Amino acid sequence: MFEYFNGASIGTGYATRGMALADEIRTAFQPLIGLQWALARHSGMTVFHFGDVRPAPGGGKVGQFALHIQCPWRVVTPDRIVTGSADYWRPADENLNWGEWEKDGTTRRSSSAPPSLQEKRLLDLFCGYDPDTGACVNITERLVVETVSADNYGGVQIDFSGDYSLQLFPASTSVALLTIRANRACVPRRKRLNTLCGWCAKVWLPGWAAPS
Repeated sequence: MFEYFNGASIGTGYATRGMALADEIRTAFQPLIGLQWALARHSGMTVFHFGDVRPAPGGGKVGQFALHIQCPWRVVTPDRIVTGSADYWRPADENLNWGEWEKDGTTRRSSSAPPSLQEKRLLDLFCGYDPDTGACVNITERLVVETVSADNYGGVQIDFSGDYSLQLFPASTSVALLTIRANRACVPRRKRLNTLCGWCAKVWLPGWAAPS
């Protein structure tokens, strides 16, 4: 099931309107076209931000849209995997003691902790880092969203400039998978009033009941 709702949980629509899930996803992701993949962070859940970066009301920084991911994902080029969700659980330094590194997992999010392989690969791609939030910051000209494709299983592929793609592929029948949210701090006041403080689109697998 595919659910739209805004930050105040007002105005809900479902895929039963007759639109295929893949079409629903493509429609929901259309606002990302032309925006740069700006931030990447992991704090219990992977969150990718798109568009202009601004200070968040509660501290830190956010993009115009935030993609919250709760399914496997990977970043690819035409000939290789750059990194993926499983790399978060591997140290970037293969010489580290894996057992000790895993036990120290909570402190890996601090700026002084040894990075995971995922963090290292994203940092190589983004070329910038914010020690206050632990986010990889894109300071390059690449990774602008060009196209979005989807399938009826909830899978999504976002193609970027520079020949990179972000692939999201659900592998569960019992959890919410993706949430894409317009951050209130980055939505102009006039538009925010017209859209009841922004909107959010959440992907639920077919057969999984969304909360009422």
